[in-house]
Amino acid sequence: MTLEGKAKFDAMRCDIWISGTAAIDETSGGYAAILRSHIGGVDYSKKVAGYGLDGSTVTRMTLKAVVEALKQIKHPMFVHVYTTLPQVSAGINKNLRKWAAKDFTKGRKKELLQHEDLWRELSALLEEKCISYKCHFQKESPDPQNNLRAIHTASEYAMKAKKTFFDVAIAQ
Repeated sequence: MTLEGKAKFDAMRCDIWISGTAAIDETSGGYAAILRSHIGGVDYSKKVAGYGLDGSTVTRMTLKAVVEALKQIKHPMFVHVYTTLPQVSAGINKNLRKWAAKDFTKGRKKELLQHEDLWRELSALLEEKCISYKCHFQKESPDPQNNLRAIHTASEYAMKAKKTFFDVAIAQ
């Protein structure tokens, strides 16, 4: 591949480090995504973060991080997602198309998947925003700096959620 070809390829690639965290009692949680791309010889980075209240699990917050990150992509790209959560990696790489074909239900009773709303939204965004995608399960990230940034930001937003939860509970 020539340098010009590599530059064109790199301009079509986005790396995303994601993290989600939640309180043990599932009352609050936070998520974060760090998006990185290299276009025209310039490195770009963007942080997306937020929090959720009632029903926040680590999986739900991690899925929310992917969804919110994909919403930031303006043109179809090659997307690489890095997560430390194996169920998110397996869900995206192995099960998502199968779940979509079954309308995000499982079993004979056609019960909705857990976090069906986020899996459904994720599926639509991947179709719209990605030329191709791969979710990498990482016990240790190849880029620890971005991984730690995502983890710390998710934790910071989880604390904001907990404060919001307590503020609302006290006000009532």
